[in-house]
Parts: sequence; C-alpha cells; structure tokens
Amino acid sequence: GREVLLGTRDGDEDDTCSLMPSESRGGICAGKWGYLIPRVGVVLVCTTIASVVADVSLLVSLFGSVGQTGLALMPAAIDWKLQKEGHIPKSDLRITCDIAVVGFCILIMVAGSITSIT
Repeated sequence: GREVLLGTRDGDEDDTCSLMPSESRGGICAGKWGYLIPRVGVVLVCTTIASVVADVSLLVSLFGSVGQTGLALMPAAIDWKLQKEGHIPKSDLRITCDIAVVGFCILIMVAGSITSIT
C-alpha cells in the first residue's frame, strides 16, 4: 500500500510526502527533504511563466476556459467510456446526454479559448 503522511511521525526518520510511496519503494518525495523537490519545481515553473507573459490575466483566463470545461466534461466522458466497455449497463439516453455534454463542453472550451486569445 501507499503511505499517506501529512507531517512527520515522532521518532521516525523516514518522512514521506503525501500520497507518495516510501523511500524503500523508490518514491520521488521520499526522505527528509524530498517534499521540497515538487514544491520548488512548481514555484519555479509558475514564476517563469509569470515573468515571461506580459499580461497574466489573459493566461489565467485561457487556463480557466480550458481547465474548467475540461473538468466539467470528465464525468460525462467517464460515464460514456464505462458504458462503451461494458462496466456499467448501456443506456441510449445516457449515451446521448454524455455525447451532448462532451460536445457542449468542447464548444465552450473553444469559444472561451478564442475569447481569451483575442
């Protein structure tokens, strides 16, 4: 199993970061200072992007239009895939609704991206 630790354990030197495998299993965040690697990486990437982009509000708008609609279409896409693979019973009405939701989300994603860019 995977260990989930949100802090340090008393008397234990093998601290691991949240949702990562322990050091004995080769986790990237294992060890006393391993949690710093992903955090520093994310901060450096975000700092670089904010420094390079002239108008960060446009970038946030673009990420929002792509990310939020992507999140909105995920349940429909997953339901559609599970029906297609036979993991859940097929329903023509649900498949039609799933296709409509995915299509609408893609339409909104494209329109939001175009609006953000222009």
